[in-house]
Amino acid sequence: MLAAFEPCAHRHGLGDAAVDRRAVDLLDQALRRDLNIVVDMHHYRQLDGEPLDRNEQSVDDVVLEERFVAMWKQIAERYERADSRKVFFELYNEPHNRLTPEAWNRLVRNALAAVRPSNPLRPVIIGPAGYNKTDRLRNLDLPFFDRRIIVTIHLYEPYEFTHQGASWVEGSSAWSNTSCCSDAQRREIERRLDAAKAWSRWHFRPMWVGEFGSYDKADYAARERYTTFIRQAIEARGFTWAYWDLASHFGIFDPSSRTWRSELRDALLSGAPR
Repeated sequence: MLAAFEPCAHRHGLGDAAVDRRAVDLLDQALRRDLNIVVDMHHYRQLDGEPLDRNEQSVDDVVLEERFVAMWKQIAERYERADSRKVFFELYNEPHNRLTPEAWNRLVRNALAAVRPSNPLRPVIIGPAGYNKTDRLRNLDLPFFDRRIIVTIHLYEPYEFTHQGASWVEGSSAWSNTSCCSDAQRREIERRLDAAKAWSRWHFRPMWVGEFGSYDKADYAARERYTTFIRQAIEARGFTWAYWDLASHFGIFDPSSRTWRSELRDALLSGAPR
């Protein structure tokens, strides 16, 4: 099992004692439950060139990338003693917009240079600019001799099914009642996974499907079919995966009733060791 873990470093800085203590406590709790942990950075709006979240602090654009690298140096040193078989770093979730492929490739190298002195053997997860989409892998340029890198992609196709009714996606209400999974939809999923497999083999890099899932506006039975199909397709290609998410609109757990959505849970875990 895996848990994503975000220290919110871009808002507070890990020098904030309360934030740091909470981060350490959460990580320790997850490790005691034998979870694998991904420490990552999410939603650094200024870095992506987007409007800032409420209470998010901005800096001069001239030092923006330098600040990102400095934060990763701080995070890496803070967790350098964590078990490298259980705790992974992900430099940034879904780089996009202002983080063009060229800008992202440069920032990856600089951030890795800050991480590696304290964590030479730590697996670091990196996806391509453009929301980690499979068709952007061709633009990802990684340091060849750093072989402790896991490449991630996010797979939400067919998008009109997985994001129907999503409030943050313009026009998604028009996709209501989209079902899954037709032959054409299955071929689209498999085409993207096959492209990722070919890239992985060509570059000798392990591949992790770090996100897939469907929004709860979709028909529940169709969500179950989608989840079963995509999970099996991912595993058939030898990839590991993480589902998005646990307990929100995509989730397999209902926090209000504190019960599992058992059909979705079983679609993910059927045939897996318990």
